[in-house]
Amino acid sequence: MTDDLIAYLMDDLSPERRAEVDAKLATDVVWRWELDRLRECMAASGDIRQCADASAPAPNPLEASHVDLEPPVDLVKKTCCFVEDSASGKFKIEKKRCKKKKAAFTTATCESGGRPWSLADVTVGAGVLLILAALIMPAIQESQAASRRGTCSFNLRGLGMASGKYAELNNRSLPEVLPGQPAVYYLTRLVEGGVLTEAEALEVGACPDSEEAQRRSQAKLKLRIPTTQELALATGDELLRLIAITGLSYAVPVGNFDDNGQHHPSKFTAHSERPMIADAPVIGPMGIRPVSHGGCTQNVLSEAGCVKPYSVCVLPGEDARVRDIHLNDEGIPAAGNSPDDLFLAPPSYGPDGPIAPGLPKSIRVQVRFFVPLVR
Repeated sequence: MTDDLIAYLMDDLSPERRAEVDAKLATDVVWRWELDRLRECMAASGDIRQCADASAPAPNPLEASHVDLEPPVDLVKKTCCFVEDSASGKFKIEKKRCKKKKAAFTTATCESGGRPWSLADVTVGAGVLLILAALIMPAIQESQAASRRGTCSFNLRGLGMASGKYAELNNRSLPEVLPGQPAVYYLTRLVEGGVLTEAEALEVGACPDSEEAQRRSQAKLKLRIPTTQELALATGDELLRLIAITGLSYAVPVGNFDDNGQHHPSKFTAHSERPMIADAPVIGPMGIRPVSHGGCTQNVLSEAGCVKPYSVCVLPGEDARVRDIHLNDEGIPAAGNSPDDLFLAPPSYGPDGPIAPGLPKSIRVQVRFFVPLVR
């Protein structure tokens, strides 16, 4: 090879042999490398014999940095073409076709794309997306609603467990809500009694699927549990504000009165199916309206720790189960006259009935008659 290249440089080859060397140089990188070395050597020393005797390592054909070893961009395409033609017996006939094939995935190919989208294509695509949304969105909403209902049941059980622990420490008595006090005293006494921290009370005292919780979320109220002293000193709008910032969205037991008008706290029996805590409804002149879980379901926790969902979509005020827990035997939203006359009070209600700002707290009869309800 070296002798042929020296003769090539000295123009001392026959035309046939020179053509063979040109072909080698066109296809063999080692020959080209040796030719470049001989040219550099002869330019530096001028001694042909010294250049012919000098030896140097041949270049590595796989060296990535060698500029002449860059693979063609259409190498994969050509290889697949040759394999396909050889398998079909057309290799020799279609050889030129493979060489003339354009490289796959070139910039021009990517930029040219296919046929542009027509208005019909866009319309069909939009229709498919709308159909998928119509199928998927109800399932997502139902899943979210089920998650909120599950959280509500979990919070009810947590509040019930705290109430049972409080009763164990207080001779089976549940947290007392005295006449003239709103039902949020129930939650405050659980915290002051040491069975719940303030953070735990804020968590278990709220149903995430209630209207009140949604309004507080939109208003971004900073929730906290006020002390009994704060509640006792508050009147009017300030009392309503303190009730709102507790985040309580459940109706709780507020005890009963005896024949002498003496108030007594509710008692706790762990194995009773008697309702103890429920989603707080809205009580008005037109009746009782559940506002949690879309207004069609009211979760009720029994003293045994079971949560039962009451389905009350149609005429909830006429549902006997709802009346029994949110009205006394006289059909009034206030504490009854015996332990069996149950009344679960919403947060702004107490044993006397609704807490009306500005009215004397000692008046019971007038406040009890504030929202009469005919069965």
